[in-house]
Amino acid sequence: MPLPTPRARPPRRPARRPGLRSIRFAILMTLISAGTLAAATDGSYVVRNGDSLGRIASRCGTSVAEISRRNELAGDVVHVGQVLRISAPFQKVLPDKISWRHPFEGRPGRVLRPYGAQAGSVVGRRTGSDIAYALGGAVLAPANGLVRYVGSQAGYGTLAIIDHGGDYTTVLGPLDPEHLAIETGRIVLKGEPLGRCGAPVEGKEPYLHVELRCKSEAVDPARLLR
Repeated sequence: MPLPTPRARPPRRPARRPGLRSIRFAILMTLISAGTLAAATDGSYVVRNGDSLGRIASRCGTSVAEISRRNELAGDVVHVGQVLRISAPFQKVLPDKISWRHPFEGRPGRVLRPYGAQAGSVVGRRTGSDIAYALGGAVLAPANGLVRYVGSQAGYGTLAIIDHGGDYTTVLGPLDPEHLAIETGRIVLKGEPLGRCGAPVEGKEPYLHVELRCKSEAVDPARLLR
């Protein structure tokens, strides 16, 4: 009895490799966590018009007692422009309590390079979306958060990493290093300016790279593009 003809196995697809941006970001976060790069765990909050200690505590996910203790306040009165130190801001914020918006002034532009796997490419998924945006356009905070890091990074240009609590972090760039409105350790509120859109790192058309991470893993940033 003749032996059955063995079935040809389909060719194996090459495994997707993590993209350079993903690798670089992982290295950056490792350096930040190890303390090799200057990054913030505590924050500085500049008192705004209409603020009270209760409102500040609610925004930053902490307590009035903790703010008073950290800043050695004798009473409950704060003044516009006063700088308060906030210990571990946003760490108690729950994911469903984060209020999101897009980081653009005006409506988001068209998508130049979308998040996710790219057709015909064996390189890993894009970790965020590149959205067409005018050079010098204002870049706004997508939610309340702590600026954990702002600086230059290969593949991104000058970027900002903002910790919003609830295990969520946003990564935005390239920013114009000459027009930054933030610094590492600053607490920003939703819609406040971070800086201006910088020169493109990829391609010739200006854009803003919008990246959303949950527990350090890149996720679909659709909620930031509405």
